[in-house]
Amino acid sequence: MSLTDIKIKSLKPKDKPYKVFDGDGLYIYVTVKGVKKWRIKYYYNGKDSIYTVGDYPAVSLRDARSRLLEVKEMLAQGKNPAVEKKKHTPVSGGTFREIAAEWADKQTNKWSEEHKQTILYRLERYIYAHLGAFRISEITAPQVLFILRKLEEQGKKRYYQTFAQHNVAGVSLRGCLRVLRV
Repeated sequence: MSLTDIKIKSLKPKDKPYKVFDGDGLYIYVTVKGVKKWRIKYYYNGKDSIYTVGDYPAVSLRDARSRLLEVKEMLAQGKNPAVEKKKHTPVSGGTFREIAAEWADKQTNKWSEEHKQTILYRLERYIYAHLGAFRISEITAPQVLFILRKLEEQGKKRYYQTFAQHNVAGVSLRGCLRVLRV
């Protein structure tokens, strides 16, 4: 059964999530909350796999079918579509500096503007020079420890303690210290 936009729009949530197939492994997955997600069922190295295309209506029926052709092409070349997707998916923000700025913006309802500016100044002054250009996934515990020890040597014990107890932009500074058993 081929899907149409009218059929897709008429799909309603049920007690359990369900699938409605378009053909060749392409289907729309309807959640209990009514979210409709395009997925492609495929086999790679003898294993059943699922490739998530995106949500409907952001991804149209035509775009989903086009993605299906791309997935088939990757499989024909011996490539795993899920791995290829991860390679080409951009990391939002990416660097410690960008993600730390997002993190600080999210603290706005908890912090006064003055406190936010103080934190941003300290990040700029003591952290960004060492970690700002690194992607979050590239930051290691020894790098964090190096910064904290520099602060301690400079007599900035308060800053050391503050940074050591925060989870700045997803980087657990306390966790890094725990890993190093400091």
